[in-house]
Amino acid sequence: MANEHQIWRVPDYLQLRWQSWGEAENTQFVVFNCFSGETHCLNLTAGLVLHYLQTEAASASELSAAIQQALPGGANADALQQIPDLLREFDQVGLIAPVSP
Repeated sequence: MANEHQIWRVPDYLQLRWQSWGEAENTQFVVFNCFSGETHCLNLTAGLVLHYLQTEAASASELSAAIQQALPGGANADALQQIPDLLREFDQVGLIAPVSP
């Protein structure tokens, strides 16, 4: 990840198929990437981040604010600290891409 101000998004050409189960903070996601044929298992925070980036481009700080509002009972510090690592991992596996200025 270049820096905390980098804007990320799910590329338009990716078709992601979602499945979720569980309730509230125990929700889990399985995401199938039709472009690569890979399946990804995600916890609640990772699923919320990827889903957000599928609908809207955002930086790590913008994602932190959105996730804090979206998580049941508000986000805890551990969830928010995961975001830079999640962005790095999603970028490495081709689920997101940086938005050029």
